[in-house]
Amino acid sequence: MSYVRMRLLVPLLAGALFFLFPRPASSADELLLIPMYHLLLGKSGTTIELVKEIDPGEMDAGPEDLYNWDGLLLFGTNDGVHGNEVWKSDGTEAGTVMVKDIHEGEGSSDSYSPYGNSIGWDRDFTALGDFVYFAATSSNQPASLWKTDGTEAGTDWVKDVSPAKMIVFNSALYFSGTTGSGIFSDTELWTSDGTTEGTNMVKNISEREEEGGPSYPGQESGFVVFGDAFYFDVANTEGNTPPEPCRLWKSDGTEEGTVAVKPGTEIDPSGEFAVCNNILYFVADDGIHGPELWKSIDGSNAGTTMLDETNFSQPPYRFTEYNGSLYFRANDGAHGSELWKLDCATDAVTMVKDIKPGPDSSYVEYLTVLNNILYFTAEDDTAGDELWKTDGTEAGTTRVVDIYPGPDGSSINALTAFQGMLYFSANDGELGDELWQSNGTEEGTVLLLDINPGFDWSYPYGFTEVNGALFFASVTPPTTAWQLWRLRR
Repeated sequence: MSYVRMRLLVPLLAGALFFLFPRPASSADELLLIPMYHLLLGKSGTTIELVKEIDPGEMDAGPEDLYNWDGLLLFGTNDGVHGNEVWKSDGTEAGTVMVKDIHEGEGSSDSYSPYGNSIGWDRDFTALGDFVYFAATSSNQPASLWKTDGTEAGTDWVKDVSPAKMIVFNSALYFSGTTGSGIFSDTELWTSDGTTEGTNMVKNISEREEEGGPSYPGQESGFVVFGDAFYFDVANTEGNTPPEPCRLWKSDGTEEGTVAVKPGTEIDPSGEFAVCNNILYFVADDGIHGPELWKSIDGSNAGTTMLDETNFSQPPYRFTEYNGSLYFRANDGAHGSELWKLDCATDAVTMVKDIKPGPDSSYVEYLTVLNNILYFTAEDDTAGDELWKTDGTEAGTTRVVDIYPGPDGSSINALTAFQGMLYFSANDGELGDELWQSNGTEEGTVLLLDINPGFDWSYPYGFTEVNGALFFASVTPPTTAWQLWRLRR
């Protein structure tokens, strides 16, 4: 099968909007005019186009891990010939190409085993200097650290250590690195300057490498830079000398500077880190109070304290800063999982609104700031899971629109702010999960393009801004394969 580019057209034919939809290659010169339902005429300047038909068959491994590297899009995808490999795109068909066939042949470089099928995991693209670092497996090596300058010749293996949760700190790369396999594997804190010799373990926190006792740094909370160090959780400190029960750690990048924040305590981070008003906030369980909000003003033992007990029954998460406060989803055991906020100036913690009254949960997701308003998805008793917004007050927390009329939710996914608009996938009950746009008002929330016409869905995801355009992946008929698309305004 073959596709030509799909493009939004200016209003035509008695004020209706249409787009071109190609037939299969056997009649590629024959085009259909299909009406664009629910699209406002004022949005006719938007262009949506298929960048390239990368995998022409029925492959399920579509574009993933979309990453903006200084105006160039990097991503992983499967063209049906070379397996899932690293690709790049400048937004043109000719400029969308495979960077290198790392796992030569049909094998995929995103698999855990060089001999197994592609099961996929986060490549964790991270830029440092003139290179982007990522995880990959080659034809003769297990999961390892790789780097690329965007060219085939400049894409090289660095070292046999599988990276995750990569972060840049003081012009060096730090990550949770795994070596060995099975019961002989070890996961500790590593660093790299991009060379094999300069890629080494920072500290063996568990001190049990011979027994296969990994510490799994950053497994739950990831890494966050705060002040003159970066902070992370540690899952296993057994064997540490002396014994160290504290699982909140920090590092200045040196072995001696990689230490527990509150030595001797049983603090165990269980969620995200967030920096707000020059204060580090996180969720932790000290073995006494359960999962609570904590803060650190300077990374010291004395300066790291629990906020007033909130008695959350589930750890808060989805931290998003908005107007000097951290907003998040939490369950206090009485109101279900709802929208809360933490004032970063006073440390006051309050529920913004009980969207689904009583013990039931509204399941707040996709907190996204646009034009000084915080948008998110939530479920209430009347409209199901839909688009909401808040100004931080209970009265100012309202549903924007009921896309799927009635109690069934529209299953909004991948809410993304781009050039003054929100873009996302949603289902209105008639056309499946398709590409939508919203300016934050009911009348301004519209279906932008029914990519897979009719009830069938296209399920766009991975929205990533590059050079003033929004790239995303979408199922592209007549196959079931996800392809690379681009939206410009």
